[in-house]
Amino acid sequence: DIFDEHCDHVVGRHGLEKAHVRATATDVTPRDDGADVHLVDQDGQNSTLRAENVVLALGNDAPTVPAWVDAMRSDKVRHVFRADDAFLRACGSVAIVGGGLSAAHLALTADADVHVICRHAIREQQFDTHQDFMLTGDNARRMNRGPTKRQRRFASLDSYAERRRLIQTERRRGTVPAAVSRGRNGLRYAIRDGRVRWHKAEVAAAREAADGRGALS
Repeated sequence: DIFDEHCDHVVGRHGLEKAHVRATATDVTPRDDGADVHLVDQDGQNSTLRAENVVLALGNDAPTVPAWVDAMRSDKVRHVFRADDAFLRACGSVAIVGGGLSAAHLALTADADVHVICRHAIREQQFDTHQDFMLTGDNARRMNRGPTKRQRRFASLDSYAERRRLIQTERRRGTVPAAVSRGRNGLRYAIRDGRVRWHKAEVAAAREAADGRGALS
């Protein structure tokens, strides 16, 4: 899996396993020389981590679940974050609703009769946001240029809520990088060979059929 291999590479290259602390952050206390991050581990033990800077990397918003899912009231419908290997192995067929990177990875790895339901054709983009946000300080200096217009706009916002709204606006949801789309064993080839069936449509309703399988319309 391309994404897993990339993550393993980044973890190994930067020694992130040694830096990883498994705990819940309960509070942050500012100090003149940084901040104290207060932690509680799995056993309920308290500890404090002192750092010069604290970065909030809490992920995106809550998973999107369409209204028609409630009509099913069945464990046969799961968000991609809960569709583990055991769930997929039990599926003779699976309908994946969505057309982004997570949907593509799942479609290419599921050992089942795979259908992808998406409102549009495959859309390729290297990142799920504009490339202007990808310009790092080191690259900018090498190119003898400053931050991009989008980066300057983001930096000018003092409110975290406004920054979050800007991030949501700038995201290009429902896209996949070319490596996943057209790379070796990519999604386009899986569709061409019939291993994945792509349906350009939108789900209006869902129900549980008499045979216990889910039925989408």
